[in-house]
Amino acid sequence: MRDARLPLDCVSWRDAVAYTRWLSDKSAKTYRLPSEAEWQYAARGGASTRFATGEEISNGDAHIEQRRAKRTP
Repeated sequence: MRDARLPLDCVSWRDAVAYTRWLSDKSAKTYRLPSEAEWQYAARGGASTRFATGEEISNGDAHIEQRRAKRTP
């Protein structure tokens, strides 16, 4: 059962682009997926470092063990 608080997953790039087109048509506003550079910048919280945590990243910073166990809201 899906939990509305969890991020969407298992969506293809084509489906995501189709959704942005549908949403743009429906709302009369322009929506698009971010570029790779825009996504990376947002993921770093606007920081100019390589990662949000600095120039290096550890397993703890990446929450790798937590992600293996389950998705979080």
